[in-house]
Amino acid sequence: MRITRLLTVMLGVAGIALGAQLAGAADFDLKLEVDPGITERVSIENAMRGRDFINHVGIYLRFVPKGKESFPVFIDTENYLTCEDSEAKTTVNDVKEVHTHEPTGIKVYAFFFDKPGCAEPVFHLKAVFGDS
Repeated sequence: MRITRLLTVMLGVAGIALGAQLAGAADFDLKLEVDPGITERVSIENAMRGRDFINHVGIYLRFVPKGKESFPVFIDTENYLTCEDSEAKTTVNDVKEVHTHEPTGIKVYAFFFDKPGCAEPVFHLKAVFGDS
């Protein structure tokens, strides 16, 4: 009986700790610096605030085509986060297309980075385009 009660208490404490850690994952603001070559082809919108996933961050951007559909390619060393008080760059780890609205060609991309080390990073965005 005593072991069962002790185990129940330990599992309860572990559950509370895990819940607190997950609740600590929060959205964050960011600044977006877009290469001028991109804005000739698409307009860029924040689909949502940046998302802190505890061990990495995700940034979701909506690409709205200006004219015919375009297919952006993102080079990891040219897409990075910086902090205003540091010159260090956090390059993109992964980019995923998370949604496409076929009738309009609007696409939402998720960019994943290691944590940048500041509360409001600057996202430097550059893309190369291919056409349909």
